[in-house]
Amino acid sequence: MPVVSAASTATKGPKQLSDQNSQGTVLGASSTDLIGFYGANPGIVQPASQGSLKGYVGVVTTYAVTLTPVSVAANTAAEQTLTVTGLATGQLVVVTKPTTQAGLALSPSARVSATNTLAVNFANDTAAAITPTAGETYLVTAIPATMLLTATLTPTAVGPNTAIEQQFTVSGLAAGSPVIVNKAASQAGLAILGARAVAANTLGITFQNLTAATITPTAAESYLVYASPEIQVAPVLKTVTATLTPTSVAANTTAEQTFTVPGINANMQIYVNKPTFTTGLGIGGYRVSAANTVAITYVNNTSAAIVPPSETYTIGVFPGAVPAAGSSTAYTSMNGGPTADHAALVSLGLVAAP
Repeated sequence: MPVVSAASTATKGPKQLSDQNSQGTVLGASSTDLIGFYGANPGIVQPASQGSLKGYVGVVTTYAVTLTPVSVAANTAAEQTLTVTGLATGQLVVVTKPTTQAGLALSPSARVSATNTLAVNFANDTAAAITPTAGETYLVTAIPATMLLTATLTPTAVGPNTAIEQQFTVSGLAAGSPVIVNKAASQAGLAILGARAVAANTLGITFQNLTAATITPTAAESYLVYASPEIQVAPVLKTVTATLTPTSVAANTTAEQTFTVPGINANMQIYVNKPTFTTGLGIGGYRVSAANTVAITYVNNTSAAIVPPSETYTIGVFPGAVPAAGSSTAYTSMNGGPTADHAALVSLGLVAAP
């Protein structure tokens, strides 16, 4: 149906579309009901943005907690449970170890295994046991269930002493977002050492098997996924991209490498997504080692050195100052941010594309 032109009418103020009823005002009866603006024929459906127009709200909390993990056996991955008062089931967690240790990796796929209980998966890629440094202050950021995606995934088998990326369809995953993944339960010898948004609605997870036998990740398991360009209000999280050129990673070991990333302060927590999968290689931890310096621990579980390619990494940055050891900071938060919200407004025809 063509747009109907109406005669201009002189008024003292703008026309109010709302009738001020107690239930509010809606444009469009469903997500596919077409609407239009500025004289254009209706042709716009509800945008797919995960910005604040979608309304995902919750409280994000960062804890600074002193932990003393136990020894990690040779050539395996093993989960340890540690007390972090305030954690709740259903939350997704990001964990940062403050220092690196040769041969030891910290899987980004930690989880909340019970109320006040953090489960951390340590991976040892050497032939000798390693004891993580005692009494270190770890940063643990918990993102609430209201801001997460859930996905039931059935990965395929992971061969011995290797790392492979597997890709899954996850509806609502925003392209270009930094991604965090928490597996519902640990499996001895298996670690998640990387995740990325391959494309919109496509999640890539790097599984690493540090043992001499094939491991099949549990079928039909529920994973928690966080993926949004920013967390707003404080702001709580922002996205930074940086082109990094790593050096060679020796065979059967872990190696931390540092990179200059301007604008990242020493008191920030981060998480890092490598944009592609490199055969045999995983990421076993990341931290801000100094002002403007990002440290990434690479894990090579093969018998030959690997040189990661130079490429543009996506880095999620929590810009608030980290709390003092033994305390926590809570932020009332909302998924989205200028990038996601602007895309939604462009798709609605309300603002111009950049």
